[in-house]
Amino acid sequence: MKINNNSSDLSTIRAQIDRVNSQIIKLLAKRYKLSKQVAHYKKLHKLPILDAEREEEMFKSIIKQAQEANLPPDYVVQVFRLIVDHTYQQEDRILQD
Repeated sequence: MKINNNSSDLSTIRAQIDRVNSQIIKLLAKRYKLSKQVAHYKKLHKLPILDAEREEEMFKSIIKQAQEANLPPDYVVQVFRLIVDHTYQQEDRILQD
């Protein structure tokens, strides 16, 4: 990777990062809406919040995708652990209503 000391290059890179951040936020919002649908389904069908088999399957897939993308799997798992834990909290609130 070629690194320049030009501040306009840094500005360009930072602008690209800002666009990626916006995409991540939009994807998180989409995931949030989908997980609300899951919670309502679980409530209607009296299902538990935690589906250990589904979670294990999902994290195996996440690790594989992280490796394929040359990302440290531990890092990616930490990020998704936060997302999944928040999802469980959201589901719990919905199931309690």
